[in-house]
Amino acid sequence: MGIAVSTGKAGKALNLAKEVHDWSSLHQAAQNRLQLDIALAQCDTRQYDTCLDTLLTVCKEHPEWVRHQTLPGVIAQRAGYATTSRSRKIAKIIGAALA
Repeated sequence: MGIAVSTGKAGKALNLAKEVHDWSSLHQAAQNRLQLDIALAQCDTRQYDTCLDTLLTVCKEHPEWVRHQTLPGVIAQRAGYATTSRSRKIAKIIGAALA
């Protein structure tokens, strides 16, 4: 999924995500990263509110982890077309101002 997202194939990444039914064998950090990849793919396909919902889920469940990541801020910035209340919640959790 990460490769599909990074090579501009967001639709493929989202299709791959649907095929994975059980992530429980993955370390929590890997699960979190996959969620970020999904959020980024959603953003790239202009599903801005869905993207921020996905990102907000990771931020709420693992706030200490996301504070040390760069990608949540990048995703939130790129999804700037979505509702501001979600963006504010995410900014508060990750400890970054979003312009």
